[in-house]
Amino acid sequence: MSARLPDFIDPWRAASTALSLTGELPACELPRLVEFGFVGAGDDRALGYRLDFRRDEGGQAYLEGWLRLRLGLVCQRCLADLWLDLEAPLGFILARSESAVMDNQDQGEILIVQESLDLRALIEDEILLAIPSFPRHAAGECQPPPQTRYAPALAPSPPEHPFAVLARLKKR
Repeated sequence: MSARLPDFIDPWRAASTALSLTGELPACELPRLVEFGFVGAGDDRALGYRLDFRRDEGGQAYLEGWLRLRLGLVCQRCLADLWLDLEAPLGFILARSESAVMDNQDQGEILIVQESLDLRALIEDEILLAIPSFPRHAAGECQPPPQTRYAPALAPSPPEHPFAVLARLKKR
């Protein structure tokens, strides 16, 4: 258990000692989430995390865990506010090079780490990858946009015959 998330960590030593980090990180401390507008600069929301480092019987290092964050997005169906409880599971095979884990590829995604691991960058990457490309409410939850004087409600009108314009021109 950790009170503060370290900026960098030696993943090999963390895996050897079965280090587990659990806690919360202020979402406003993740610059790319702020830059892209997912989180405000003074936002008090927190990103929950659990990072478990371990080694298997063969000595292969792994990083597993999850990230959780509540994001305010815009529904791409109705353009209304959408609150999304995002959960990103983590499951990485740690390796110094891709060739070192060629026979273990089916066990998870490979994370290449030379010396130290930037935990904040990893967390930010995984949250950004977990955000849906087209966020939207569940089916049936979208509300029509409110009427304004600039966008009055559209009344259904019978479709005009495709050659009606030609008929009017012919009468002239």
